[in-house]
Amino acid sequence: VVTHYASRKMGCVIKAEARCTELAVIYEWDHDRTTYEFYDQPPPIKKIHIRADGRSSGTMYTPDFFRIAEDFIGWVECKTEDWLRKQESEPSAQFVRDKEGVWRCPAAERYAKSLGLDFAVRSSATSDPIVIQNIADLSDYFREDCPAPTQEDLRLAQEFMGEVGWCWLRDLLANDVGLSADRIYKLIVDEHLHVDLKVVCMMKEPHGTRVFRTKALLDSSHLWLPSLLAAPELAIHRLNPTPGAVLLWDGKACEILNLGQTSIFLRMGGDGALQELPLAEFERLVGLGTIVGTAMAVNPQARMAAEILNRATAEDMDSAMHRYKSLHPELYLEHERTQPKPRTMRKWKRLARQGLTRYGNEFVGLIPVIQRRGNRKRRVDSRALEIMHTVIKEEVMSAAAPGIFTCWSQFLSLCAKEGVVAPTLKTFRAEIKHVTNPEELKKAREGDKAGYDLEVPYLSLERETPRHGTRPFALAHIDHTQLDLQCVNETTGMEMGKPWLTVMIDAFTRMILAWAVTFDDPSYRSCMLVIRDCVRRHQRVPQTIVSDQGSDFKSIYYDQLLAFLGVNKRLRPAGKPRSGNVVERFFGVKNSEFTHVLHGNNKALQSPRRMSPTHDPRDLSVWNLRAFREAFEGYLTAVYHATEHPALGVSPLKAGEIGMLQAGARSHTLFSYNRDFVIATMPSTAAATAKIRPNCSFKTNSIEYFAPTLVDYVGKKLDVKYDPFDISRAYVMGKSGWIE
Repeated sequence: VVTHYASRKMGCVIKAEARCTELAVIYEWDHDRTTYEFYDQPPPIKKIHIRADGRSSGTMYTPDFFRIAEDFIGWVECKTEDWLRKQESEPSAQFVRDKEGVWRCPAAERYAKSLGLDFAVRSSATSDPIVIQNIADLSDYFREDCPAPTQEDLRLAQEFMGEVGWCWLRDLLANDVGLSADRIYKLIVDEHLHVDLKVVCMMKEPHGTRVFRTKALLDSSHLWLPSLLAAPELAIHRLNPTPGAVLLWDGKACEILNLGQTSIFLRMGGDGALQELPLAEFERLVGLGTIVGTAMAVNPQARMAAEILNRATAEDMDSAMHRYKSLHPELYLEHERTQPKPRTMRKWKRLARQGLTRYGNEFVGLIPVIQRRGNRKRRVDSRALEIMHTVIKEEVMSAAAPGIFTCWSQFLSLCAKEGVVAPTLKTFRAEIKHVTNPEELKKAREGDKAGYDLEVPYLSLERETPRHGTRPFALAHIDHTQLDLQCVNETTGMEMGKPWLTVMIDAFTRMILAWAVTFDDPSYRSCMLVIRDCVRRHQRVPQTIVSDQGSDFKSIYYDQLLAFLGVNKRLRPAGKPRSGNVVERFFGVKNSEFTHVLHGNNKALQSPRRMSPTHDPRDLSVWNLRAFREAFEGYLTAVYHATEHPALGVSPLKAGEIGMLQAGARSHTLFSYNRDFVIATMPSTAAATAKIRPNCSFKTNSIEYFAPTLVDYVGKKLDVKYDPFDISRAYVMGKSGWIE
């Protein structure tokens, strides 16, 4: 997953090609106090390899980053821990671990050392995903324009904690002393209040996040907090006072030698001395907890019985119950009793006795163990099995995708040449299922895209990293879909075709943050319009925007706008639509609940050969673009946002309200919807420029625009922008700014 991170420390966009490695260190470096600068994809360097004969050779190589910090100046390479371990076993491994377990690249270190610089290998294991997520959630409060908390805010927070010096973040957010969530998070970022960022994700689990008054309390919490929160243990000790049993008397081990009518005799473990105790005194010491029983050793019989019970099916338990009723008819009603044959009864009694001896329970002995029967050894000749695996690997799993019968025929020919008895076609098919899985087989024969449907869907990327963000406006998806609706011209009534809908959806709350409908094909213009609509509605933009890898999301104008707004751009993996299931699911809901109930919807044209001329949606279309916009806005407000979402348990609107209260309003991140912002989100034409005519006019999109101030630019080509929502105005770039 490629992410374009808008770094505030560097004042530019830093590209991260992997989320768990490169993006993790970018978040860390952008917010720590020891890193001054870092650059992605620096110029190539030369790896200096020492060959076996002592001679050196060099290869060019591009590291991930160049970092300048207080204690480090040099290159950094980011790799996953699994990849490093896998290449470590290769004969010519370039990344190795030293005695302290730190990953290093000797060939790159030689080049860095020759220049007096450093080279480090950063493993994904060194990046705590919970810490990275917490830093990302608090990143808005690291900004210089974030209002600083007052001493009164700190005093109120400390008084709320009381004498204990700590409280749960959930309780602090729900305070009744006037502390807002923004002030609380700013106190944490400025280290006036202290939180262990390694424990849980703060935004996701405020009920599990402890906030401490001082750093000393946080650092020492592992010493005093467990005893404070530990539940009192019940002072109940079960003893079995039998000869040979081991007890603990005031922490010292002792063994029961004899249990009499009035006294009990113990042998102390330290010196072997004998001790006689009256039974009344023994019981009193047991009641006080002075004498307790030791931990029971694991009973081998119980372990074996547990293994049989774990493997038993429902049919096995029914069969065992039937046998038990036959052996003990006196325990059941007469209609529940059975009368098996005497030979069967003798067999069941033998199994019950064996169960009592082996497992300590006769019922366990009556459980059938049919799954253990049979010869488990393979009957197929070993050489035939080798040939079969070769045919499966080279023929069955090839891109030519021959039929299974054809591959089996080749297998028969190879076996006949070597004089080996070949298994049947049924065995050949079974072996294919045994050595492969449906997903692997489909991808090998038809490609990755064909096998994508058979991949096991991931419900979450990782436990520590929520897939859909941790708060509102943390993660949003932008995507396009062509409406299943035929539209007409509002004035003439002529057929206009199907418009395109561009949507921005908040992944955490499932709210539709912004949308735009146009007849233009999807382009960077649609993306810029939906971002503009988001600011118009909410005066803010998401922290990260996720999209597919279409050309409209790779435009320089789109990237410049995101960088200007400080938004991170994340591109979904190509050919994997499940990565955008949030917005794709909304498109399906929108069709079933709204579009497909309108006159002129396109369902009939999905099967044109079965469509009657009287039901052609192109002849039944009545919706124009303005009417559709009004109706769609009403559907979102009154239906979609107000209806309980099955993935949330509440409506998207309610989820947004709760999320904003819990994560903070972050008012310092708001944008003003003014003239400068509107111009920044306006698209340009295909030519991107317009020539100023002698009459102080220019022409764009076949429309002529006039401005007296253009007299100084006659004959020049100027950058041009237009407003898709207001075609009466256009703008060109002059010497002092945009001219309307």
